[in-house]
Formats: sequence, structure tokens, C-alpha cells
Amino acid sequence: MDRFQETRSWADAPIETRADGDNIIKIIGYGAVFSKRYRVMGFSEEIEPGAFTGTLAGSPDIRGMFNHSPDFLLGRTKSGTMDVEEDKRGLRYEIRADALDPQAQSVARKIARGDVDGSSMAFFVHREEWTEKDGKPQVRTIKEIELIETGPVTMPASPATSSKIQRALEETGIEFEAIVGLAIKRRAGFSLEAGEDDLVARTIDRLERLKADPESAIGHPLSPAMATKYSRAAWALHARSLVALAG
Repeated sequence: MDRFQETRSWADAPIETRADGDNIIKIIGYGAVFSKRYRVMGFSEEIEPGAFTGTLAGSPDIRGMFNHSPDFLLGRTKSGTMDVEEDKRGLRYEIRADALDPQAQSVARKIARGDVDGSSMAFFVHREEWTEKDGKPQVRTIKEIELIETGPVTMPASPATSSKIQRALEETGIEFEAIVGLAIKRRAGFSLEAGEDDLVARTIDRLERLKADPESAIGHPLSPAMATKYSRAAWALHARSLVALAG
């Protein structure tokens, strides 16, 4: 089965900035919170303490990004400008951003003002356990995670994907978060219910039209850049979620 990248965000985990001399701004936050149960599409989910132990033991190359954007890279473990560790609360990150970088200055000021107060992470799940009732999923416990990147975000939400992809799809009427939640359930071996099957069928139809002719699917003229954005978003959702649903 193809790997399925997921993201999770938290609005109630602490995040702060500190000036550290030598032109460094520290951005400190939590990309994940342990044992905090939250709702996904049709089930609850929580991350077990120790879920990152394996991936962090291998000294992975983790990136610290703002809003999951590669264009907003703030730090990186490989370059020694970022540390990631587990503690009792969850996955703690410390980014030592360049104080001379306008992007880092902008993010730090937004955090200090309270405009940005959440963090998020992108990851692959290696091991999970489910509790169910009458054949329906109740709670997903994530037990082992391969971390890809983490950092501050403007609009925390769970589950999500890149903010650009999600916004583009939601502008077209596609229920992005619902589809991602259904993909998680389907990959775990649970059957979809009638209403969920209908949602998947409508989404597939919409995506096929978006991939082929975004302007026609949207129903009004688009600039070449906007048409490309919608088309890429449609392909991204197909690759990340609908492949799992079709399996």
C-alpha cells in the first residue's frame, strides 16, 4: 500500500519566541500533544507517548516550516538550526531562526503578538491500533510516527494538509477534511457507510473535472496561475486520499 502523508495541528499547545543573541530568534512550540483525544471524520484519535521515539533515534532530517510551506523554511535539524524531542507533554521543537531573515522576523512578530498561536506537523503513521464497536471505528491510537516536518501555523486544524491545497479544494466545494478522514478509515480496513460512499463518488467526479478543465469545473474564468493551482490541488488530493479510498 502507498504511503499516506497526514498532518495534525494544535491550537492549545504553548508556542513562544525568544531573542538569543548572535542574530538568532528561538521559536519554541509543540508539534504534537500526547494522549489528547480529538475528533476526525467519524472517529476519535490520540497520539500515544513514545510515538516519536523510533524516528527521532535515527537522527532524521526534520524541517521547521511556517504553515507547512517549503518557501517558509525557518530551521532544519540537519543544519543544526533546529532540535526536536519528546517530553511528557508531546513533541517539542526549538527552531533557531535567522534574526536577519525577514520571513523569520515576520513569523516571530506574529507569535509574539498572539496572531499565530498554534503548531502542526506532517508525518507518516507506521503503527496504530483501533477500538471499534459493531464494526465501526471508535478510537484510533497512533503508536509510531515517522516525522517529516513541524512548526508554527496560522490556522490549526485536524486533520489537514498543505494550507494551499486545502484552501483551493474547499473553494471548489470539496469537503477536504471529510475525505482525508474517510481515507484513514478505509486504509485501516473499515467499510464506508452509504452516505460516505456518496461523498467519495461526488468528490471523485469533481476532482476528475478539476484535473481536466479547472475553469469549466469552477464555472467562471480563471487566470492561468489559478487554473494551475486548482488542477494541482485536485491531483494532490487524489494522490494522498482517493487512492486509499479506492483500495
